[in-house]
Amino acid sequence: MRPVLLALFICALQPAKAQQPFTLHGTFKTPYTGKVYLRYNKQNHPGTTQNGAFTFTGSILQPVKASIVLDVPRPTARTEFFIDPGEQRVVVDTASRVMGGDEYLSISAVVTAGGRSQAALERTEGEISGKMQGIGDTYIRKRMMKEELTRRFCEDPGSIVLLSLISDHASNFTADELHALYQLTDDTLRRSAFGENIKALVDKNAAALVGTVIQDFAQPDVNGKSLSLASLRGKYVLVDFWASWCQPCRSENPALLRTYQRFKGKGFEILGVSLDAQKASWLKAIADDGLPWLQVSDLRGWQNEAAKRFKIKYIPDNILIDPEGRIIAKDLHGDALAQKLQMVLGI
Repeated sequence: MRPVLLALFICALQPAKAQQPFTLHGTFKTPYTGKVYLRYNKQNHPGTTQNGAFTFTGSILQPVKASIVLDVPRPTARTEFFIDPGEQRVVVDTASRVMGGDEYLSISAVVTAGGRSQAALERTEGEISGKMQGIGDTYIRKRMMKEELTRRFCEDPGSIVLLSLISDHASNFTADELHALYQLTDDTLRRSAFGENIKALVDKNAAALVGTVIQDFAQPDVNGKSLSLASLRGKYVLVDFWASWCQPCRSENPALLRTYQRFKGKGFEILGVSLDAQKASWLKAIADDGLPWLQVSDLRGWQNEAAKRFKIKYIPDNILIDPEGRIIAKDLHGDALAQKLQMVLGI
């Protein structure tokens, strides 16, 4: 198991919380006389305003991301920050901006008192940004962000601030990693906007989560005959997504061929699923690369039904399933695939 996932499963859950009152006092640094709303939990809540000041009161289950919204023509003028139970103060500044030749009002807010969660958010973002300073490679930055948020959430799995950052950077995580993170959250965090967002992303990718029994599919093989994944039950099967036009896929084929030759006849099979649109190109690549395993394709390119079902976003990519059809690993290449097969086959 990867370190990120291993760390996730050793964290403890936190108890649920009750509704708590809050009061938000605000002032305008620059004049504004219109209506002011506080938007949280997907609703706009009107406040009371007098002499450039406003007050909002309400009850929240836990700290929430909220926005001060001004009643102005589009685009909407709003600024976002965390509010906590208890008392909090904020100073709002407005300014005129020009966008596309049109003038509009923009706002910003600074929490001046209270605001434990907002302070924690700004501190955390600052610390992580500091660690990534000088690193220009986008992939490395995303990986570092994921690992840092995972480590911190493992140390404090009840933190809605960290959950908000994980939600904001969800694209850095695999669906399986998000699922593992979601399993750590208690009922209260799951009911937050961030928990709901992560749950929606997990549900969207549910068909390809590790531990799930894979949905069957069937596509034409190289002879045009329908071949189903279910027909391979009883073996460990690598569902390999590739295409003739994918150079990284073609470069990886020699290593995959060595692995296949090592484990074929020992309870292992490969089912290649091509994202080709031209049958001639697909067949030529199979012949040129000397690929002896089973191959299927509906010749719909990136619209391949199996690729769409399992949320394949790039190739080469793969899914390893056990003899019962359960997904046990994903995106295994080179030595990592061989080591996994050696372990599960007991060879």
